[in-house]
Amino acid sequence: MDQRNENSSTAKKLRLNSTGQSCAKSYVALRTFVGIYPIMNKEIFPTLVEQTNKAFAPVQELNRSVVDNTEKLVALQISSVQSYYSLGFSLLRAALEVKDAETLQAYIAKQNELVKSAGEKFVGDAKAVAELGRDFSAKAQELSEESVKAVTPKAA
Repeated sequence: MDQRNENSSTAKKLRLNSTGQSCAKSYVALRTFVGIYPIMNKEIFPTLVEQTNKAFAPVQELNRSVVDNTEKLVALQISSVQSYYSLGFSLLRAALEVKDAETLQAYIAKQNELVKSAGEKFVGDAKAVAELGRDFSAKAQELSEESVKAVTPKAA
């Protein structure tokens, strides 16, 4: 009987875990890791935070650029709408003044001038929008390159 109890207690002490290691070895490995863990935290997490900040700084700058670009685009659109509705109403007011052949001729001449100025305004607006797009694209390209440089380890 004593032999069985002794074998039983030895078996309990040396129970194997799922990977085949004895529990005692697993316990030692766990204690070693727990002892190292605070040191790892002190070394790894500040580096991780620094790398994350470096990686996201260009993204934040890109977001600022998006907001600035959107603001400029909206201001341009508001200006264009004001210009176009002003043109439309001036054409309508001029049409109300047509009473005879002579005023009709003046109206047609004024209409041609207003259409010409509207076309010039449209071309100017299109160039301004294209310029905004080019500037934004260049800024986004620059920021993406900075982001890659920020997270890429430097060669020794």
